[in-house]
Amino acid sequence: MINIAPTHIKKYCVCDHSDKIFESIFNRFDDTNMSINKIKCTCGNDLFNVYTDPNPTVKVICTECLNEIIVYDLIYYPAATKCPQEDDVFEMVTLNLQSELNVYAVYEYGDEYEDENDISWCHVYISTDDDLIEIVNDETS
Repeated sequence: MINIAPTHIKKYCVCDHSDKIFESIFNRFDDTNMSINKIKCTCGNDLFNVYTDPNPTVKVICTECLNEIIVYDLIYYPAATKCPQEDDVFEMVTLNLQSELNVYAVYEYGDEYEDENDISWCHVYISTDDDLIEIVNDETS
C-alpha cells in the first residue's frame, strides 16, 4: 500500500485498521500501487450522506458539520476525460434504507505515475455496520 491520495481528498483519507470493514477492504486490495482509505471529515465524523451522478462522480456530505467532500470526480485526474452525461443529476445513495454511511475509497496508481492525482482506477464503497457495497468501479485512464 502507498501512503498517498489525490490532492482534493487527501486530508480526509485515513487508514483505520480498527474498523473491520476497512480491514476487509485492505486485505482485498493491499498492493504496492494501491491507496486504501476510510473517509473521515476534518470535524472527526465518519458518517456521510452519499450522492452519485452518472459520470460517475461521488460526493459526500458530513452528517455532523455538513462539509461537502468530493470522493471521486474525473475532473481531478490528468489521465481522465470527463464527458458529462445528459442526466447529470446527483441522487442520494442508501444501504438497507440507511442514509448515514461510512465511505471507503481505493485509488490505484500505475507503475509510473506522475503525481498523486495520476490515478488509473478507483473503487468507492459504502457501508453500514455490517453491509458493504461498491458504488464505483471506474478506470480513469
